[in-house]
Amino acid sequence: MSSFINNGIKQPLRFYDSVTKQNYRSAWVSKQNGGFDEFEVLICPENAIVPFQVRRMASPLPVSVFNIYNIVAGTWTFYLDLFTIIPAPTTNHLSIVQCGPVDNIIWNPLADFTTPLPCGFYYVEVGDGVTTFYSEVFRVIADFTVSVQNKLKLLDDPTVTGGNYYKPSATDTYIQQKKPF
Repeated sequence: MSSFINNGIKQPLRFYDSVTKQNYRSAWVSKQNGGFDEFEVLICPENAIVPFQVRRMASPLPVSVFNIYNIVAGTWTFYLDLFTIIPAPTTNHLSIVQCGPVDNIIWNPLADFTTPLPCGFYYVEVGDGVTTFYSEVFRVIADFTVSVQNKLKLLDDPTVTGGNYYKPSATDTYIQQKKPF
C-alpha cells in the first residue's frame, strides 16, 4: 500500500507518488518543448515555490529529501537540494502536521530563497528516505514582481475565438506571443 494519499487537497501545485503521473506526460497534453507547453504549467517566481501540501500516511520520519530537478536538453536532471537555499530555520518554511492516521507535509515559505532559481522548467521531489513524492512541472520566471503580474490581464474579447484568454501587453517581453493561449 502506498503511503501517499492524493485526495482532499485541492492546490495549484499537485504532487504524485511517481513522476510518471505528472500531467505533461499524459497523451492529451501538447508535445511541444519536450512534452509540455510553456503556457500549460504553473508559473512561479524565481525566489520561491508556491505553497503546497503533501498528504502521507502517518510516519515519525522527517522530510530529508527536498530536491528540485530541471530539464536540460530534453532530460530531467537533478538541479539542487532546496534545503541549501531556504533561509534558516527550515522549520519556518517546511513542516509536518500530524492529523491522526495521516501527516500533511506543508511548504509555506515565509521568506525568499537565498539564491534565486534560473528561469526554466522544474519539478520538486519531497521525501522522508522511505517514500518520495513528485510535484507537477512548473515554470520559473524571473522578474515576477507585482508590476509584472499586473501586466497579465484577463481578456474577455469576443473577437478572439473561444472566449477568455490571458494576453500579454506589448511590453511583456518575457512572454512569447501566442494566439490563442
